[in-house]
Amino acid sequence: MSSADCVVFLDDLQYDKNSWGNRNRIKGPNGVYWITVPVKTKGNSFNKINEMAIADENYIKVKLLKSIEHSYCKSPYFHDFFPYRDWE
Repeated sequence: MSSADCVVFLDDLQYDKNSWGNRNRIKGPNGVYWITVPVKTKGNSFNKINEMAIADENYIKVKLLKSIEHSYCKSPYFHDFFPYRDWE
């Protein structure tokens, strides 16, 4: 970000259920794949991205963080930035 000409934060846009707001792609051992943070969408169709609530925080701790760890654990400096198992 420090070398970018412009940085834009899109956290106050309306959440779009079928968009990228709660999804991202990561590179795993078998190629690139999507990870998704489950959010509570019922009754929240007009909320902003920064107002959405996570639907299952245990899923984040178990599935997503383990996926990230498995994909990047051999990368340089991984352990300097990744939480040291404080999520288990």
